[in-house]
This record gives sequence, C-alpha cells and structure tokens, in this order.
Amino acid sequence: VEEAAAAQATDAADLLTLAGDCYARLNNAAEAEKLWARVVKDHAAQPAASAAALRYGDALAAKGDKVGARAQYAVAFRNPQLAAPDRDLLAKKMIDLNQELLFSRKPTPDSVVHTVQPSENLTTIGRKYKVEPNCILRVNGMKNTNLYPSDKLKIPQGTFRIAVSKARRLLWLFYDDSVAKQYEVAIGKEGHDTPVGEFALAIKEVHPNWTRTTEDGRREVVPYGAPGHMLGSRWMGFAEPNRDIGIHGTPKEEESKIGGAVSKGCVRMRNAEVEELFDIVPKGTRVTI
Repeated sequence: VEEAAAAQATDAADLLTLAGDCYARLNNAAEAEKLWARVVKDHAAQPAASAAALRYGDALAAKGDKVGARAQYAVAFRNPQLAAPDRDLLAKKMIDLNQELLFSRKPTPDSVVHTVQPSENLTTIGRKYKVEPNCILRVNGMKNTNLYPSDKLKIPQGTFRIAVSKARRLLWLFYDDSVAKQYEVAIGKEGHDTPVGEFALAIKEVHPNWTRTTEDGRREVVPYGAPGHMLGSRWMGFAEPNRDIGIHGTPKEEESKIGGAVSKGCVRMRNAEVEELFDIVPKGTRVTI
C-alpha cells in the first residue's frame, strides 16, 4: 500500500489489488474490500480494476449483497481487454444473480411493485410503466395473462439493451449494465457480413413473413410457415437504412447451424430463445454489434 502511493497509475492499481488479496488471505475482509473498492473507484481505467471488481463482487455476494455484487461484476465486464474465459465467468455470475434479482417477484431498488386495479391488464400496465407486457409476465413467472384485483406485480424500471459479438457468436441481453441473458447466435456468411455498429429495433413481428431478394433482383414474399421461410417465429428489424437486417428465429431444421456464419447478414437465434428475447425488449432497444 505504501509503494502504491508513489507508483504510476497502472502499478498502483496492481499493488492495491494485490494488497487486497493479501488482506483476504489474512482473513481481514473489511480491509480487503476497502482496497478493492478503492481500485474500482480511483483506477477504473486500469486493467487491474476488473480483477478488483470481481473480487469485491464475490465478497459482497458472500455477504448477501447481491445488488452490490451485480454492480461490481458489471464494472469488471466492461473492461474491453478482458479475456474470454473471464468474460464468460462474469456473465454467468450476473445471469445467476439476475435470475433472482430481475426474473422473480423479489423487490429490488430498480423495480416497483404495482397493485392490479379492476379492469387492468398486462397491456395497460405495460403502457403505464413503458415495459413490454410479456416482460412483466416473464419477470413475475406467470403462466398466463390472467390478472385479479389486488395482485402484486413486480415491474422492472431499468433499461434493456443488446450487444452481439461476431467473433464469439454470442448475444448478450443487458439490464442496465449487467448481463441478464446470454444466447448463442449465427451471423452473416461470406459476402453477406453482419454489419458492425449501433442500431435500434424498429420492428417487432410475431410469425413474420419473409421478404427476400431473388437472384434477378425481385422482392419476393415468403409467408410464415411456407417452405423456404427463414425467419423462424420472431423478427426484430433494425431502423433505416438497415431495414433488411435484424434479429430473428430459425427454422427447426436449421437450428443446428446456430453458432456459424450462415445468414444473409442477420443475427439468427433459436426459436425458443428469440421468443424470450422478443418478449423482454421493447421497440427502440439499442443494439451494438
């Protein structure tokens, strides 16, 4: 700790993280957490901040502070230099926490509890809180849409966004800064690369028709369920000028190709998983590829 006071930022972050580890080995949890928190706060731009945030998150989780732990794991996950195994570990930790913090009736600081009034339904409640009706259904573990006056519903108030890694063929659903879900996806094949950049969901369709471009340049509509239809059960299309690109499902016979580069530029998912994602995210959701 004394050496860290006079060291350059990178070395200081490493030294303070190591000092925290030493205190943890000496069973002095309070001092360990204090140093890890100091690295996260004062040296956020340094690589060691991810390690410190992970350790601090584990300490908070062990004490039962799951909201705090989730926040620290999110800090660690943001490091662009994070190795794939470390990123996978952090994603799993956040997904496990969000299963309890987000996808349950447990009250949390980022949610409100709504008491159902006579004549209300999931659509009217969702409109009131700007949340997808089926998101409310999934968060509360409901088997159907039946509501009764005085029922208590948990309503998430955070922001959902999507990130896709082409290299890893993974899609992450974020709730604020934490990973809530992770899905394996397929991306565009050679000559039909999935575009990189920032996009927004402009269209959401259940059982969509597929408008494809034929070899002679014509636009041809393939109805949902017809032979050759490639969109699966859900379509979430991007805003202009990328209206032909989006996130969609997959015919059952094609689901074995998830994880490959096989689409015409879209992000392709398994049907059960795209249906889950479709229920949760609203139009306008930001997508980073």
